[in-house]
Amino acid sequence: MKSAKQTKCYREIQKEGPMNTSQLLELLNKSSRLNSTSHEISQMLTRSPLFEKIGSEAVADLGGRNYQVSVWGVRPLEEVARKWLSVKHHIRKRSSLPMILRDEIDKLEVEI
Repeated sequence: MKSAKQTKCYREIQKEGPMNTSQLLELLNKSSRLNSTSHEISQMLTRSPLFEKIGSEAVADLGGRNYQVSVWGVRPLEEVARKWLSVKHHIRKRSSLPMILRDEIDKLEVEI
């Protein structure tokens, strides 16, 4: 399920530009029966090689108080795939990578 969430976030950021954690949380919860939390989304994005934190911004809660949320951008797929291919001993199995990244790795392997 994480792979699908990462792919959805990646494609949305690629299409719309940098997005904050709250926007991505709303996107995922709107399109899924399994609601995620802000913490889960932040952890997923932090640990994924596809995303990079590019800053933070203030967002108001329902009570009108401001709090900080991270703003996320994406790394180019080819760059992430080439880095993964350059490592001899991988921490993460290929099968645990997001499908969008596995497809890019397959494409690069054919070229090599």
